[in-house]
Amino acid sequence: MLICNIGNQHFGSFDRAKELIKTAHECGADLIKSHAISFQECDPNKRTFYEMCSFGYDEYLELIEYAREIGNDLFFEIEGSHNQSLLFHQQWRSLTYYDFNKNGSFVSDLDKENSIAFLGSDLFPPNLTKANITHSLDKLENDPNLERINILKKIYNRNIGYSDKTIGIDACIKANDI
Repeated sequence: MLICNIGNQHFGSFDRAKELIKTAHECGADLIKSHAISFQECDPNKRTFYEMCSFGYDEYLELIEYAREIGNDLFFEIEGSHNQSLLFHQQWRSLTYYDFNKNGSFVSDLDKENSIAFLGSDLFPPNLTKANITHSLDKLENDPNLERINILKKIYNRNIGYSDKTIGIDACIKANDI
């Protein structure tokens, strides 16, 4: 499964967000992921950026519907309480460090076939029985041999994907070899 993470690359432009969704779909993405962060609850040092990138609730719903109209699914990584009800409108769910660290009771509700757990290099959540799991790295140097993928496969007995945030293709090649 290929998931395209458009994140906040729209920088608050609704038209640009739609353009990114369309481009991801045309490039063959099976799913498209973005962010719905409650800027009111985020780190004060990042608040200005996330406030600039935030949309209104109806706009988030319109983006989900737009993705469906062109034949794809868009789901949001939701951080903070402000946009939690978006979960009722998207087919796929994203489990993040926020869910594990701040919404512990909410996690079991998301442990379904259509859930994708995005795990960082220092996070081992409770046993996920159904969620798809993606290992995420910010820098290849933090986990040079990507052995954590094999560890996660053994712990959860699930397929483990890889979410790359590094520059270049070295990490992708290495992850594919595991």
